[in-house]
Amino acid sequence: SLAASSEMIAPRERKERKKGAPTLRGTMKKHLRAAYQEAILQAAAHLFGRVGFVEAHMADIAQAAGVSVGTLYNYFESKNAVIQALRDHEMEGMRAQLERVADTLDPCERLRLVIATLFVYVQERGALMAMAMQSGLFDEEVAAKHGRGEHTDVQRALFELYQGALTEAARAGKVRGDLNPARMTVALDGMVSALVFDWVRSRRKKPLTDQTDFVFNLFMKGAGAR
Repeated sequence: SLAASSEMIAPRERKERKKGAPTLRGTMKKHLRAAYQEAILQAAAHLFGRVGFVEAHMADIAQAAGVSVGTLYNYFESKNAVIQALRDHEMEGMRAQLERVADTLDPCERLRLVIATLFVYVQERGALMAMAMQSGLFDEEVAAKHGRGEHTDVQRALFELYQGALTEAARAGKVRGDLNPARMTVALDGMVSALVFDWVRSRRKKPLTDQTDFVFNLFMKGAGAR
Protein backbone atom coordinates (compact mmCIF):
# COMPACT_ATOMS: atom_id res chain seq x y z
CA SER A 1 0.00 0.00 0.00
CA LEU A 2 0.99 3.68 -0.31
CA ALA A 3 1.25 4.03 3.46
CA ALA A 4 3.43 0.94 3.71
CA SER A 5 5.67 2.20 0.93
CA SER A 6 6.04 5.53 2.71
CA GLU A 7 7.06 3.76 5.89
CA MET A 8 9.69 1.83 3.94
CA ILE A 9 11.04 4.94 2.21
CA ALA A 10 11.18 7.17 5.30
CA PRO A 11 14.11 5.33 7.00
CA ARG A 12 16.04 5.50 3.72
CA GLU A 13 15.47 9.27 3.47
CA ARG A 14 16.58 9.74 7.05
CA LYS A 15 19.69 7.69 6.34
CA GLU A 16 20.49 9.80 3.23
CA ARG A 17 20.10 12.99 5.23
CA LYS A 18 22.51 11.67 7.81
CA LYS A 19 25.00 11.07 5.01
CA GLY A 20 24.85 14.73 4.04
CA ALA A 21 22.17 14.66 1.35
CA PRO A 22 21.12 18.26 0.44
CA THR A 23 17.99 19.62 2.09
CA LEU A 24 15.85 22.60 1.12
CA ARG A 25 16.88 24.46 4.25
CA GLY A 26 20.54 23.73 3.64
CA THR A 27 20.32 24.86 0.02
CA MET A 28 18.56 28.09 0.97
CA LYS A 29 21.12 28.76 3.69
CA LYS A 30 23.94 28.23 1.20
CA HIS A 31 22.41 30.64 -1.32
CA LEU A 32 21.75 33.23 1.39
CA ARG A 33 25.34 33.07 2.55
CA ALA A 34 26.59 33.46 -1.03
CA ALA A 35 24.30 36.49 -1.49
CA TYR A 36 25.64 38.11 1.69
CA GLN A 37 29.22 37.48 0.61
CA GLU A 38 28.54 38.96 -2.82
CA ALA A 39 26.96 42.07 -1.28
CA ILE A 40 29.87 42.51 1.12
CA LEU A 41 32.42 42.15 -1.66
CA GLN A 42 30.62 44.69 -3.85
CA ALA A 43 30.52 47.17 -0.97
CA ALA A 44 34.19 46.51 -0.21
CA ALA A 45 35.11 47.04 -3.86
CA HIS A 46 33.50 50.49 -3.87
CA LEU A 47 35.09 51.35 -0.54
CA PHE A 48 38.59 50.23 -1.56
CA GLY A 49 38.29 52.10 -4.82
CA ARG A 50 37.32 55.27 -2.94
CA VAL A 51 39.66 55.28 0.06
CA GLY A 52 42.22 52.57 -0.69
CA PHE A 53 43.07 49.23 0.92
CA VAL A 54 45.24 50.56 3.74
CA GLU A 55 42.84 53.25 4.96
CA ALA A 56 39.76 51.01 5.01
CA HIS A 57 38.96 49.03 8.15
CA MET A 58 36.56 46.19 8.90
CA ALA A 59 34.14 48.62 10.53
CA ASP A 60 34.17 50.70 7.33
CA ILE A 61 33.46 47.62 5.22
CA ALA A 62 30.59 46.63 7.51
CA GLN A 63 29.10 50.12 7.31
CA ALA A 64 29.42 50.18 3.51
CA ALA A 65 27.72 46.78 3.27
CA GLY A 66 24.97 47.71 5.72
CA VAL A 67 25.75 44.92 8.18
CA SER A 68 27.09 44.82 11.72
CA VAL A 69 30.77 44.24 12.33
CA GLY A 70 29.86 40.96 14.03
CA THR A 71 27.98 39.79 10.96
CA LEU A 72 30.94 40.75 8.77
CA TYR A 73 33.26 38.60 10.87
CA ASN A 74 30.89 35.67 10.36
CA TYR A 75 31.81 35.80 6.68
CA PHE A 76 35.39 37.10 6.68
CA GLU A 77 37.90 36.70 9.49
CA SER A 78 39.92 39.79 8.55
CA LYS A 79 40.31 42.62 6.07
CA ASN A 80 42.97 40.58 4.32
CA ALA A 81 40.43 37.78 3.85
CA VAL A 82 38.03 40.30 2.27
CA ILE A 83 40.77 41.56 -0.05
CA GLN A 84 41.77 38.07 -1.13
CA ALA A 85 38.14 37.03 -1.70
CA LEU A 86 37.62 40.17 -3.76
CA ARG A 87 40.74 39.41 -5.75
CA ASP A 88 39.52 35.88 -6.47
CA HIS A 89 36.10 37.25 -7.42
CA GLU A 90 37.62 39.71 -9.89
CA MET A 91 39.86 37.06 -11.42
CA GLU A 92 36.90 34.73 -11.93
CA GLY A 93 34.93 37.59 -13.49
CA MET A 94 37.76 38.30 -15.90
CA ARG A 95 38.01 34.63 -16.80
CA ALA A 96 34.26 34.49 -17.55
CA GLN A 97 34.50 37.53 -19.83
CA LEU A 98 37.42 36.03 -21.74
CA GLU A 99 35.52 32.79 -22.27
CA ARG A 100 32.81 34.73 -24.11
CA VAL A 101 35.15 35.59 -26.97
CA ALA A 102 37.13 32.34 -27.00
CA ASP A 103 35.00 30.81 -29.79
CA THR A 104 35.35 33.71 -32.25
CA LEU A 105 36.13 32.03 -35.56
CA ASP A 106 38.54 34.51 -37.13
CA PRO A 107 41.79 34.26 -35.11
CA CYS A 108 42.81 37.89 -35.68
CA GLU A 109 39.40 39.18 -34.64
CA ARG A 110 39.55 36.90 -31.60
CA LEU A 111 42.90 38.43 -30.69
CA ARG A 112 41.47 41.94 -30.96
CA LEU A 113 38.41 40.98 -28.90
CA VAL A 114 40.58 39.52 -26.13
CA ILE A 115 42.43 42.84 -25.86
CA ALA A 116 39.15 44.79 -25.97
CA THR A 117 37.62 42.55 -23.29
CA LEU A 118 40.55 43.07 -20.95
CA PHE A 119 40.48 46.83 -21.40
CA VAL A 120 36.71 47.02 -20.83
CA TYR A 121 36.94 44.88 -17.70
CA VAL A 122 39.74 46.98 -16.21
CA GLN A 123 38.16 50.30 -17.17
CA GLU A 124 34.78 49.39 -15.66
CA ARG A 125 36.48 48.79 -12.32
CA GLY A 126 38.46 51.99 -12.58
CA ALA A 127 39.67 53.08 -9.18
CA LEU A 128 39.50 49.57 -7.70
CA MET A 129 41.71 48.06 -10.39
CA ALA A 130 44.08 51.00 -10.14
CA MET A 131 44.44 50.52 -6.39
CA ALA A 132 44.86 46.76 -6.82
CA MET A 133 47.59 47.11 -9.42
CA GLN A 134 49.46 49.80 -7.52
CA SER A 135 49.44 47.63 -4.39
CA GLY A 136 50.54 44.53 -6.30
CA LEU A 137 47.37 42.67 -5.34
CA PHE A 138 47.22 40.87 -8.68
CA ASP A 139 50.91 39.97 -8.79
CA GLU A 140 51.75 36.27 -8.95
CA GLU A 141 54.10 36.67 -5.98
CA VAL A 142 51.23 37.94 -3.85
CA ALA A 143 49.02 35.10 -4.98
CA ALA A 144 51.71 32.54 -4.16
CA LYS A 145 52.26 34.08 -0.73
CA HIS A 146 48.62 33.49 0.13
CA GLY A 147 48.56 30.03 -1.39
CA ARG A 148 46.24 30.97 -4.25
CA GLY A 149 46.64 30.10 -7.91
CA GLU A 150 43.71 31.94 -9.48
CA HIS A 151 45.85 34.68 -10.96
CA THR A 152 48.18 32.09 -12.47
CA ASP A 153 45.17 30.25 -13.89
CA VAL A 154 43.73 33.39 -15.46
CA GLN A 155 47.12 34.38 -16.84
CA ARG A 156 47.51 30.90 -18.29
CA ALA A 157 44.06 31.08 -19.87
CA LEU A 158 44.88 34.49 -21.34
CA PHE A 159 48.18 33.24 -22.78
CA GLU A 160 46.43 30.21 -24.25
CA LEU A 161 43.93 32.50 -25.97
CA TYR A 162 46.71 34.69 -27.36
CA GLN A 163 48.87 31.80 -28.49
CA GLY A 164 45.98 29.77 -29.89
CA ALA A 165 44.79 32.71 -31.98
CA LEU A 166 48.30 33.47 -33.21
CA THR A 167 48.95 29.84 -34.12
CA GLU A 168 45.72 29.67 -36.13
CA ALA A 169 46.45 33.02 -37.77
CA ALA A 170 49.91 31.80 -38.80
CA ARG A 171 48.43 28.68 -40.38
CA ALA A 172 45.94 30.87 -42.26
CA GLY A 173 48.75 33.12 -43.47
CA LYS A 174 47.46 36.13 -41.51
CA VAL A 175 50.52 36.54 -39.28
CA ARG A 176 54.17 35.73 -39.85
CA GLY A 177 54.92 32.05 -39.79
CA ASP A 178 58.60 32.59 -39.05
CA LEU A 179 57.87 33.93 -35.57
CA ASN A 180 57.28 31.71 -32.54
CA PRO A 181 53.65 32.13 -31.35
CA ALA A 182 54.76 31.73 -27.71
CA ARG A 183 57.25 34.60 -28.03
CA MET A 184 54.68 36.73 -29.86
CA THR A 185 52.29 36.04 -26.98
CA VAL A 186 54.78 37.35 -24.44
CA ALA A 187 55.36 40.46 -26.54
CA LEU A 188 51.64 41.16 -26.97
CA ASP A 189 50.93 40.65 -23.28
CA GLY A 190 53.74 43.06 -22.46
CA MET A 191 52.23 45.72 -24.72
CA VAL A 192 48.77 45.29 -23.21
CA SER A 193 50.07 45.35 -19.63
CA ALA A 194 52.18 48.44 -20.33
CA LEU A 195 49.14 50.35 -21.60
CA VAL A 196 47.10 49.32 -18.56
CA PHE A 197 49.79 50.53 -16.17
CA ASP A 198 50.22 53.74 -18.15
CA TRP A 199 46.47 54.29 -17.85
CA VAL A 200 46.69 53.79 -14.09
CA ARG A 201 49.72 56.06 -13.83
CA SER A 202 47.95 58.83 -15.77
CA ARG A 203 45.08 58.61 -13.26
CA ARG A 204 42.72 57.19 -15.88
CA LYS A 205 42.31 60.51 -17.70
CA LYS A 206 41.52 58.92 -21.07
CA PRO A 207 39.41 55.81 -21.76
CA LEU A 208 41.53 52.69 -21.76
CA THR A 209 39.18 51.12 -24.31
CA ASP A 210 40.33 53.69 -26.88
CA GLN A 211 43.70 51.91 -26.90
CA THR A 212 42.35 48.61 -28.25
CA ASP A 213 42.87 49.32 -31.95
CA PHE A 214 46.14 51.13 -31.24
CA VAL A 215 47.81 48.16 -29.56
CA PHE A 216 46.27 45.62 -31.93
CA ASN A 217 47.30 47.50 -35.07
CA LEU A 218 50.77 48.23 -33.71
CA PHE A 219 51.28 44.57 -32.87
CA MET A 220 50.01 43.42 -36.25
CA LYS A 221 52.41 45.78 -38.07
CA GLY A 222 55.23 43.69 -36.67
CA ALA A 223 53.56 40.29 -36.55
CA GLY A 224 51.31 40.54 -39.61
CA ALA A 225 52.02 38.44 -42.69
CA ARG A 226 54.33 40.01 -45.27
